[in-house]
Amino acid sequence: MVQFHQGFQHLESLTYLNLSSNNFRGNNLNGSIPDSIGNCTSFEILDVSYNQITGEIPYNIGFLQVATLSLQGNRLTGKIPEVIGLMQALAVLDLSENELVGPIPPIFGNLTYTGNCICMVTSLQDQYRQSLAI
Repeated sequence: MVQFHQGFQHLESLTYLNLSSNNFRGNNLNGSIPDSIGNCTSFEILDVSYNQITGEIPYNIGFLQVATLSLQGNRLTGKIPEVIGLMQALAVLDLSENELVGPIPPIFGNLTYTGNCICMVTSLQDQYRQSLAI
């Protein structure tokens, strides 16, 4: 089993990290997403789909300037941090197939995209679905 490491804070110039396509997809990458993930401001894509990542989505993930954020198919819990709704570069967001709870944050209705937006969220109360352009 491979675990997330707090060393993300030292990868400031990393521009692309896709752990699902690099033989990590479905390889039981486990542990929680470290708060230091927000220090990786040069990421363009963060895809850690289909692993065994647990815990809550850290608030600091909202500091990323990614176009794609895919956390699909893990065991994430808790609410979606509202700060994700402020991610201006975000074009693809996939939080499906997790154990997230609560409503979709209303701020998501204010997101504007320069291209196509794919937003997939499941297992949530969808009282704000009408405010989202999905």
